[in-house]
Amino acid sequence: MNKKISFRTLGVASVIAVGMGLMSGCGVLPKEEKPLAPPLIQPKRQKYELYKVAKRDIVDSVKGSGEAIPIKSVPLYFKEEGRRIKSVDARIGQVVKKGDVLARIDVGDIESRIKQQQYMVSKAQIQLEQLEKQEEAARIDLKSMQTVLKNMKEEYDSSMKLPAASRPPIREMKNGITVQEYAVEKAKVMLEQMSKQKESARLDLINVQETLEELKNEREKSQLVSPMDGQVVFVEDIRDGDTVIAFKELVRVADTRQKQIYFRPPTAEVGKVKTGMTAELTYENKKYTGKVVLSPDNVPEDAGEAYKGAIVIDAKGLEERMKLGDPIVISIPIKSKNNTIVIPKMALKQILEKKYVQILEGDNKREVDVEEGITTPMEVEIISGLSEGQNVILN
Repeated sequence: MNKKISFRTLGVASVIAVGMGLMSGCGVLPKEEKPLAPPLIQPKRQKYELYKVAKRDIVDSVKGSGEAIPIKSVPLYFKEEGRRIKSVDARIGQVVKKGDVLARIDVGDIESRIKQQQYMVSKAQIQLEQLEKQEEAARIDLKSMQTVLKNMKEEYDSSMKLPAASRPPIREMKNGITVQEYAVEKAKVMLEQMSKQKESARLDLINVQETLEELKNEREKSQLVSPMDGQVVFVEDIRDGDTVIAFKELVRVADTRQKQIYFRPPTAEVGKVKTGMTAELTYENKKYTGKVVLSPDNVPEDAGEAYKGAIVIDAKGLEERMKLGDPIVISIPIKSKNNTIVIPKMALKQILEKKYVQILEGDNKREVDVEEGITTPMEVEIISGLSEGQNVILN
């Protein structure tokens, strides 16, 4: 009984001893070190892109590139429907003379028919000329015969006044007068017939001439001919054998002696330009001055779409130098001011209706409300809110 109790007691004591040993063992482990605080870093000073406010000139201009166009150009087209294109001989940029053929439609053997009719006209002219000569000769003969008859009658009358013994043979004189009268009447009839033949030949000539003119008109209608010296500025995309559409423009010829400048500015700016404004022009690195002659404020209602929203400029002294299609750099001053505060447009900020800039004073940044004036794509005039010498923040 006592032996059992001692064994149980020893087991419990052993457990307690082990536990105490473990607890005492913890005391010999190294103590954990406290983590080090991160080093203090001074914040970097923000760098700003600054613009120092100053006064200078500002000009609001409508700028861009235009091209030389003709003042006068003529559209060419066929007036008859349904014919076939025989050839298109015009090319854009081609220099032409008045009368040059630029396009043809197929009208068959028109040239041979014209030649044949020209022969008929020549033949009729020769026949008429011959009849005119014959008529003139017959007229001269008749006049001569009438003169002879007149002389014979005068001689007869004179003879009848002589004494009977001294008279020439009266009977023979009468017979001669009768024969001559018959000859005169016969000559008159022949002359009348010749006059009728001549008139008939004249009418025949008119007829063949009219036919020739009709053929020439048909040939003329089959050709597009340049009406003036100039340059081809448009050719429709049409091929040989295509069907003609009446009055559809196929070719356009321009008078290259008189030119203007065509300019199509951005839609947002075209309304600024008014007729009469001065235009500064640059062509081949030389400066010229022009004048706005057409702008949205005076473009005709029936003007083509190409002229709606466009500017046309007269350039005296330049029109003879520039060629059609040549580019011209254009600047049209709208408004300007001298010696005023101007800042880069990128510095101006806006929230709703409020416009402001940020300025740097020492190390301090602050916002300043401003009122803008003249504005260009890159710059803006500040009417109030800024003074010279202030530093405006750009970035």
